[in-house]
Amino acid sequence: MAPDPPFRRIGMIRAGSRVVYEFGGYRLDPRQQQLLRADGQLVSLTPRVFDTVVCLIEHRGELLDKATLQVTGLVHHARPARSRVPGRQ
Repeated sequence: MAPDPPFRRIGMIRAGSRVVYEFGGYRLDPRQQQLLRADGQLVSLTPRVFDTVVCLIEHRGELLDKATLQVTGLVHHARPARSRVPGRQ
């Protein structure tokens, strides 16, 4: 039997109000804003990438639409460019 993909098996550790996620050889601590490898080495992520990883882990198994991602600040609303129609200004 093949092992589960790394993100299928996410463990959640609660210590008071602190939550830490463990998956695929990593430990994610949203409160400390750290992603650590199993050997304790810190994985360097930009704040936006870190927030994206946290959001995806916290909503694993869910389909996230653009509106949900905008609420979390992961996707910024950009007005689509207006297409130019010949003869119109």
